Formats: sequence, structure tokens, C-alpha cells
Amino acid sequence: MYCVSPILKEIKLYDGIKVGRNKLFAHYNRDKNFNFIPWWKSLYGVTLPRTIEELVFINAVIGTIRAIIISQYINDLEEFKKITNIDVDVYLKFVESEEINAKDKVSKLENIMNEVSKRITEKKIIIRKIM
Repeated sequence: MYCVSPILKEIKLYDGIKVGRNKLFAHYNRDKNFNFIPWWKSLYGVTLPRTIEELVFINAVIGTIRAIIISQYINDLEEFKKITNIDVDVYLKFVESEEINAKDKVSKLENIMNEVSKRITEKKIIIRKIM
């Protein structure tokens, strides 16, 4: 953990990731009692990744942590698999295939963003910088 502790410390600064996920995606503008609370109030004061670079950083961090843990504890992992009959290799193969497919996904997302940009231009929408 010594090796990844600087990374974990940095990720913990993004205190709004879980809040953002819950407020924006899982319980859109609603609290536990289904009361309307706008996302801009729910997310005020929390730190979320806001740029592509930050999202890439967080994803790289997760991959780095996973690689370190697997590298350092591969023998323990093999013993654990024998004892529990849990097929961790299925997960590792899934992650590997997702990483291979990621380039296609990024390309698809870029195409979608290009389409959105085209539509914004078509509708003459002006995106203003938020102060």
C-alpha cells in the first residue's frame, strides 16, 4: 500500500464522486424521501472530476492499483482461488477485453460528441462559460 498511498490520497480529494453518482444518475434530483433537490444544490462544495484529463487520471490510477495488487499478491490470489473456487481469472480476462475494446468505445464517443456539436451549431446554441 506504500506504493499507491500517494494515488489514494489524491483520489480521496474527489469527495463528490459517490455523491455525484447518486445525485445525477441513481436518484436524479431526489433525496431519500423523494423530495426534489436540484443537483446544483446537492453537488455544491463537492469535488468531482470535471475534465477528460481528470477522468483519464482516475481510470489510470484504478488500473495501476489493480496491477500492483495482482503483481504483489499473485501467489496469495492463486491460493485463494483454490480454497474458494472463485474464478478471478474471468474478471481479469473481462478487464483485459474491456481495455482492448476501450479504443473503439472512445472512437464511438468522439463520434457522438461530434454529432452533438453539429446539432448545437445547427440550432445556433451558444455555450457560455460558467463563471
